[in-house]
Amino acid sequence: MLKISLLAKLNLIPNYIYETIVTTYNVEDNLPNAAPMGIMLLDEQKVVISPFVTTQTFKNIKTNKAAVINFTQDLEIFYRSTFSEMRPKLPEIVFEKANEVEAPVLKDALAFLEIRAQEIQIERDRSKIIGEIARWVATASPFHPLNRGYNLVLESLVHATRIIAFKDDMRKVTTLKNLIKRYQEIVEKVAPTGKLTKLMVRIQNVIEKELGD
Repeated sequence: MLKISLLAKLNLIPNYIYETIVTTYNVEDNLPNAAPMGIMLLDEQKVVISPFVTTQTFKNIKTNKAAVINFTQDLEIFYRSTFSEMRPKLPEIVFEKANEVEAPVLKDALAFLEIRAQEIQIERDRSKIIGEIARWVATASPFHPLNRGYNLVLESLVHATRIIAFKDDMRKVTTLKNLIKRYQEIVEKVAPTGKLTKLMVRIQNVIEKELGD
């Protein structure tokens, strides 16, 4: 049984969405498959993966009942695993077999979670796969998983300073306010509790005060 204190070492917060590379073995040829995907930690033992039902990842997990969630900050890997037709596939040499589940691991991952699929739900074109963490490894310390909220807070801060600087230009102000509003919606989705959501509220409050809204 895994303890939350161990997962806390990976800086994973329940209900946050982290950008990862999910790796599986193809049903057809048993070759490694990699796909960028947001995942959510439910508690100290379970995670949610939500691939579209038309994807190879869903097909592989449905059959093999296994996957590995890889944490990396290498955007080249994200790029090459995103565009199935445009990208050169990741070579087999970058993978190795997981210890506890029937799935490949990215050798250079900063951390990874080996997952056993326990429940598969389907709603229209998307699935919700609840997986149990069979094993986790962190190869980098300190480890910081990718969450879109951090960059969006930074972008909002930049836009807020521009709103203040150009507050007499209502066209520009409106455009920037709409961007920040959209960023806030995304932050509330990917980081629904804690500092990031609170910072977005504070940014909005500063803007309203400066503009006299």
